[in-house]
Amino acid sequence: MQPYVFIDDFAIVYTHEHDPVSELKFWEPVIVPKEIASFVYIGPRATIAASCKVIGEGAVIQSGSHVIENVNKWEIIGGNPAEFVGRREKNEEHIEDIKRLFRPTDPEAHDGDHRRDPDINEEEI
Repeated sequence: MQPYVFIDDFAIVYTHEHDPVSELKFWEPVIVPKEIASFVYIGPRATIAASCKVIGEGAVIQSGSHVIENVNKWEIIGGNPAEFVGRREKNEEHIEDIKRLFRPTDPEAHDGDHRRDPDINEEEI
């Protein structure tokens, strides 16, 4: 997951599937790699199925959506199953605002974890 990814309340991102032909008594879990690019917003109660492997930069997933396919850069998708709703324009000024509002807690050991910057007055942005 890249920096500046926003996952809202109760959203679920599945990272495992189960192998139905596994010889184990209970189906063996299989890790599914995910790529979530920067400036993605995943709305509340959205579900990202294991079959969705890539969410492109700047994509928006609307609240309650069930995503089963990859999402292209700067797309807006929604519904169950999620479908194309529209496209966002890449806005460098908006991206800079996001970067100023959220910064890594430790820039030397960036792990994608961000905290709100207490020195920024959000009402001025």
